[in-house]
Amino acid sequence: MVDLWRRIVSRASGRTLRRAQFQLAHWQAQTRDTFTTLRSYPRLTETGQFFVDMMGDTITARTDGEGIPEDVAARVMDAAVAHPVRRRLRHLRPEARAVGELADAWAAGAPYPARQPTVEVVVPCGHAAAVDGYRALLCKVATDPSYVL
Repeated sequence: MVDLWRRIVSRASGRTLRRAQFQLAHWQAQTRDTFTTLRSYPRLTETGQFFVDMMGDTITARTDGEGIPEDVAARVMDAAVAHPVRRRLRHLRPEARAVGELADAWAAGAPYPARQPTVEVVVPCGHAAAVDGYRALLCKVATDPSYVL
């Protein structure tokens, strides 16, 4: 994805250029985050480690943010921050017992329970949109700075 958007950036102009710059910066960040996660995974096979090493070589050979306007980079950062938050809200739920304890304490006027609730339930979400609508909206704003949210 990064190479595709880099090629488009090298040939585009106007709004197409700004859209390509947004996508390039977005996919650079996603690739870098994926690499960081994968390289710390303790159970990689030899083939997996080879793949991650090659991925790292490719990432270090690139220059992130190359010629990306500040306002476009800011929208990419907004998307990068929003994505994991939206994913957690969509897919994770606190354990029911912890929710009950918090509700009981609140209803009784008691202080917050000392035990910190943990997230134990992963909720599959088959209705999630294939494309993150918020990221698409941020791309639109980056493409056309006159567009107001």
